[in-house]
Amino acid sequence: MLAVAGAILLVLPKFIGAGQITGNLFGDGLAFGAALSYAAYILAVRRARDRSGAGYVSLVSSVIRFQTITLAIASS
Repeated sequence: MLAVAGAILLVLPKFIGAGQITGNLFGDGLAFGAALSYAAYILAVRRARDRSGAGYVSLVSSVIRFQTITLAIASS
């Protein structure tokens, strides 16, 4: 939650039109989305490790990441 507040403070001047601040909100949005995705991944793995062994969770996580990367490469 603290990280989200920090990200908002960094991007806020772009929304209120502060004088010298220039930048690309699209890139900020991608970075924010990546941060949220990684946080969700960490929380999901933590919950999964409570129910299963670390080896099994790592295997399933790796397979899902491989499929996601393969799909991204195939679609481009």
